[in-house]
Amino acid sequence: ACLRTTVAIGPADRPELVLLLAECLSGDRAVEVRIATADLIGGLGPKASAAAVSLRRAQSDADPKVRQAASAALKLVVANR
Repeated sequence: ACLRTTVAIGPADRPELVLLLAECLSGDRAVEVRIATADLIGGLGPKASAAAVSLRRAQSDADPKVRQAASAALKLVVANR
């Protein structure tokens, strides 16, 4: 539901939506949603820098695939900083 709400609201690179994505990353119980959220955040690159703290937290997720997705996304978000 979290990702559907975000997509329905509008472009994910809007600052308020980046924060909503960050909440999805830590707040959704479904592993697939957390992975997809990390991928989406990473795809936004530096525009999603507000989600960096959530990505760092997700690097400690119980699921290794979420940790991997968060690490990859973080590299893209903090690139060239």
